[in-house]
Amino acid sequence: MRRIDFQPAYILHSRPYQESSLLLELFTQDFGRFAVIAKGVRRQKNHTRALLQAFVPLLISCSGRGELLVLKNYESKARLHLLFGKQLISALYVNELLMRLLHRFDAHETLFQVYANTLVALELSVTEETGNNTVSEENAILGDKTSFEGSSISEDNGLFTMNIILRLFEKALLKAIGYELPLTREVNTGQPIDPDAFYNFDPERGPIAVESPIKQGRPVLHSATPATPTPRTIEYPTEPPKEVKKYTLRGGVYSGRSIIALSQEKIAGPKIQREIKHLMRQALQYRLGDKPLETRRLVHIG
Repeated sequence: MRRIDFQPAYILHSRPYQESSLLLELFTQDFGRFAVIAKGVRRQKNHTRALLQAFVPLLISCSGRGELLVLKNYESKARLHLLFGKQLISALYVNELLMRLLHRFDAHETLFQVYANTLVALELSVTEETGNNTVSEENAILGDKTSFEGSSISEDNGLFTMNIILRLFEKALLKAIGYELPLTREVNTGQPIDPDAFYNFDPERGPIAVESPIKQGRPVLHSATPATPTPRTIEYPTEPPKEVKKYTLRGGVYSGRSIIALSQEKIAGPKIQREIKHLMRQALQYRLGDKPLETRRLVHIG
């Protein structure tokens, strides 16, 4: 018999169960992700029923045998995070990543705090189109001084970019589940990443220095190594010409400057943000497999 009392939790997903109940997927501080049945709550019309939705910080108690537990009590720990438009879609994307990548009852206390911070940051965020958001060189710490794995999102002018928030969460998530990205040294030589060089990226091994030259001003295409999920890559010995820059992100070639920025979590500038977005998509897809994320069908976010 498993019993869990007064556990900080968030609801990642819910769906109707039988005639009057809900099946809830929870992410908890000390027990990780697991499912509970909230019996009879669909018949309730009081205010407590409204607490059983995503993005409400909860304290829950539950018990049962096996992996599917029964919810006994729940109460709000703090107010609902008010998320609208792209903020909401981004938060649903984060929830879907947790659903897809976390195993049941694997505890991730640090990741739980990162998730809570991510919701706060998304609530305060603005879209990239405003042009008023940035991440400071000092990597200022968000809110209650709790960071994303030792660094964090800036709070310059109280504004946050959803792009940066999501990249930092993705990086922290991969680290938490045992797939921390190797970002500091080139695979074959062990040398530190050169900010002025270009690299392929292997999610298992790390950055691989570009070796093939550009012939007659055109990118050289070649097959990727078996460990790399990207089917084709393009390599550049120097800054790629303007006419072939568009292939850089598609082909899985990234500047050393962007790799260093991700490693240090000092993500500034639209070009670096675009490259890091594609690098993180490559790294996540390697773990997610072929099944697409549902939230990416709603809006272009991840």
